[in-house]
Amino acid sequence: MSQRININYSIKLEALSGEANRLFSALLEEIATAADRYTAPAEILSVETLKEIEEMKSFVKDFNYRIADVEGIIKSYLRYISEESPPQFTDVESVYDKIDELTKKFGIEKNEHKVPD
Repeated sequence: MSQRININYSIKLEALSGEANRLFSALLEEIATAADRYTAPAEILSVETLKEIEEMKSFVKDFNYRIADVEGIIKSYLRYISEESPPQFTDVESVYDKIDELTKKFGIEKNEHKVPD
């Protein structure tokens, strides 16, 4: 199995469905290709069968990582749409009130800013 690396990147919300569909479709194509590639050997009790099994195990491991990635994307999206929408601020003062509240909550030293008139 080749090495793997986890990455994060942003995508426009409108493009997420298309990207998830592309990844999922690629997985389905790989399953079809694998089904054609792996066949029952003529002699089951052989070294060739063991080699075939090792290849299949490697394929399944890689496939499992990739399907877990798609699953993670879908779960993240569903979590995103189920969260409450962020509070709407009606004026600059309410933004600064929220900042004050958060700085106290997290014990962060805040910089004083004055709201322009």
